[in-house]
Amino acid sequence: MTLLEQGVIFGCLLLARSLDFLTTYMVTPDLKREWNPVIRWLGWRWSILANIIACWIFSAARVPSLLIIIGSVLVAAWNYCVYKLDE
Repeated sequence: MTLLEQGVIFGCLLLARSLDFLTTYMVTPDLKREWNPVIRWLGWRWSILANIIACWIFSAARVPSLLIIIGSVLVAAWNYCVYKLDE
């Protein structure tokens, strides 16, 4: 895999994970309704740093990256629907 391909995958991972974080913050700013206990335990600041590091690590492998991107976008869509229904 070339450095350009890895950079594109890293960018897509960051975008997908950022959408997940943004919609999670919209639904539960205090993380009380967060399903992931690790994220709840880490809090916002440390979980953002952990996700950036994880995106960098997973950008070296195509298939896991694709699974993370698809999962993050689906979770972001779900969070947005929950946010809109709560209004």
